[in-house]
Amino acid sequence: MRLFIGVIIIGFFLSGSMISGFLHLDPISTNLDTRFLGPSSIHIFGTDDLGRDVFARVFASASNTLIFSIAIFIVPLGLGISLGLFSLWSKYASIGVNFLSETLILIPDILLIFLLASFSGGGFITLFLIISIAYLPYYIKIVRSSGIRVGSDNHLLALRALGISDSIILTRHILPLIWPSLIVQTFYNIGNAILILATLGFLGIGLDSSKLEWGNMINSSLSYFFTHPLPTTLYLLFAISASYSFNLIGEAVKGKFNQYGKFA
Repeated sequence: MRLFIGVIIIGFFLSGSMISGFLHLDPISTNLDTRFLGPSSIHIFGTDDLGRDVFARVFASASNTLIFSIAIFIVPLGLGISLGLFSLWSKYASIGVNFLSETLILIPDILLIFLLASFSGGGFITLFLIISIAYLPYYIKIVRSSGIRVGSDNHLLALRALGISDSIILTRHILPLIWPSLIVQTFYNIGNAILILATLGFLGIGLDSSKLEWGNMINSSLSYFFTHPLPTTLYLLFAISASYSFNLIGEAVKGKFNQYGKFA
């Protein structure tokens, strides 16, 4: 059920984005004659203070947020796997990689992201690098801890006794056993990244202001929240729902892996 709900929510965002594009709804163009219109067949979610279509803005933000939040973990996932497996290869590599991950993890990831973003001023490339650095040690620790645990299995010890090289054991036998943990963690991280991005956008240190995303739109719509609450409510609700959907999928996938005994 959790997997079904999560997929339905994400499907809703994707279908809304496609409908918005199919209807050629412009999320940016303004029209002061159509300010604060209520929901209608023309403007499904109404309009905002500048007459912009809220439906188009909500789903344009969904596309930007989901693409960024998913793409941002390609680097820490790939680098975390590489460094984690490298640390299992030799004693000296283990010491160096462990020192790196422990150093990065000393500062809580949320605090690190907010501090670096506030000093840098935000922006796509900056946030991409900041969030990648913040989440890198978690992937390293998953690979290291899971690799050490499964590496003591009898069949892997037998392969080593037969003279199979460590590189083959790491990539062909240990890594496939670690993948379930990495997949589940990535779903959780994507959910967290959606809320982090919205919070940074709300504070004015998120993506470039020219890119639509829920956080900066919540900020801009707060000034008329008490008279016209619908836009702000929708932006906030959609951000929370998107984050929740990835957490639901993560929980469902974890349950499936546990059911089949594949969660390392």
